[in-house]
Amino acid sequence: MLLVGTNSYIGIARKKFVEALGWITDEDLLNYTVIAESVPGGNVCNFFTMVGYRVAGVLGSALMYVGVITAPVVFMTFVTMFYPYFIDNRLVQTFMYGMTAATCSIIVNVLLDIGRSTAQQQGWKVFGITGAAFALNFFLGIKTAWLILLGVAASVVVSVYIFLKRVRDQHARRKEETP
Repeated sequence: MLLVGTNSYIGIARKKFVEALGWITDEDLLNYTVIAESVPGGNVCNFFTMVGYRVAGVLGSALMYVGVITAPVVFMTFVTMFYPYFIDNRLVQTFMYGMTAATCSIIVNVLLDIGRSTAQQQGWKVFGITGAAFALNFFLGIKTAWLILLGVAASVVVSVYIFLKRVRDQHARRKEETP
């Protein structure tokens, strides 16, 4: 995880915490990822702190945080000490490009696994919405903030529609029940 980038933790966490240990579910994984990327601080630290809290409370949260930051601190100390020797080394540059490819494959693998799970739970409409948002952003240049506001507005409209439909159906049932 240390060398493959920040978003690779999702794949590693899924394999370890969802599949191997069963500490969290795929839904928890998605929720914790969204929260970790939404609040201030390092995404990885935020994510693992939440998992630690889920498993062992405050102590688990603290231990998970220390465990997550120890390796990068030691590694970065080592790298900064020898940075002048690493920067122009062709082998190191090739290694880092290879790590980028490995990170991409990990992220795509998790994306496909979680996407398949989401499709089974929510249906394919989620991918239609995601595709529409991507197209609006990429092809029409609509900013992400506007797309989020559009999504919130659409959610409100759909929620109100569903609520009114339920009220109307309940009213119709009551009308049928009264003699």
